[in-house]
Amino acid sequence: MRIQLSGLPLEPQTFEHRGAADEYINDRDTFSGDIYIQAIIHREGNSLRLNLEAELPGQFICHRCGDSFTRTHCFKGEYFFISDEGGGLSTDREFSIIPKGAVSLDISQEIRDMILLGLPAKILCSNDCRGLCPHCGVNLNKDECACQTEVIDPRWKALQKLKNEKS
Repeated sequence: MRIQLSGLPLEPQTFEHRGAADEYINDRDTFSGDIYIQAIIHREGNSLRLNLEAELPGQFICHRCGDSFTRTHCFKGEYFFISDEGGGLSTDREFSIIPKGAVSLDISQEIRDMILLGLPAKILCSNDCRGLCPHCGVNLNKDECACQTEVIDPRWKALQKLKNEKS
């Protein structure tokens, strides 16, 4: 996604884009739909503040139960750009440099980073997913299993035997 810098007014400008997700993410199996992006640019002297929001539907496999499901993830990010002509501006924010004489700003990398860093490490079909039984492999969200819930380590069987004798 490119944003024209030449003639950019002082007031915030909103840009919207809807297109194929593979423009930003190289994972057609997971993200086969369209991505919706809203970018708001705030011009602040020789710097720009970019507020990004994106919605991206995807087909995922739950890390606990292995079921396939579809979910739309929403992402938000804020990025700062400083003109190369700014000269020695000190800031406590992380920023990117806009090259001298640039007429447009390509924000594709910022969109890609926001998506990849915004996805959870473990994607679950629901927050209360019960997963699979570790003994028989039954999906506990759909069925109950008859497995013994308390498995005793064989090294502790002698103590369990003593406990049962005292009871």
